[in-house]
Amino acid sequence: MEEMEEDTENNVEKDVEDYVKEQQELELEKAAIRDDRSLVAEEKQQMLEEKERMMMDLRKEQEATEMLTAKFKAMESKLLVGGKNIMDHTNEQQKMLELKRQEIAEQTRREREMQQQMLLQDEETLELRETFSSLQQEVELKTKKLKKVRPHP
Repeated sequence: MEEMEEDTENNVEKDVEDYVKEQQELELEKAAIRDDRSLVAEEKQQMLEEKERMMMDLRKEQEATEMLTAKFKAMESKLLVGGKNIMDHTNEQQKMLELKRQEIAEQTRREREMQQQMLLQDEETLELRETFSSLQQEVELKTKKLKKVRPHP
């Protein structure tokens, strides 16, 4: 794309140079016609008018070239992405990407939080089991002692 821009800029510069050269040549020809003593006044007038028309045509061509260049640059800047300017489209995509990143970060935070809660619950469950086990052992131990102390009827 940069090559196209360079080519376009080079072409525009070349067109401007050509325009200036042609304009200078026409001005020189006009001056030569005015200075030429051998020409009749009518011929001089016709030739001057012809040169003036050529200069007008040259100006129109230059204006048309400038308009086309401007149109080209406008089209180039839009590089249609669904009719949107490419910079606007890029900015929009960056905003969407940032929102998605935030959503992912929030989801990851929630997942970590849930994992920590599960670990705490696992630890509490283990403690309860250990407590239950030791209470059960204690009950069994006391039951045995009680049986020893009190014989069965």
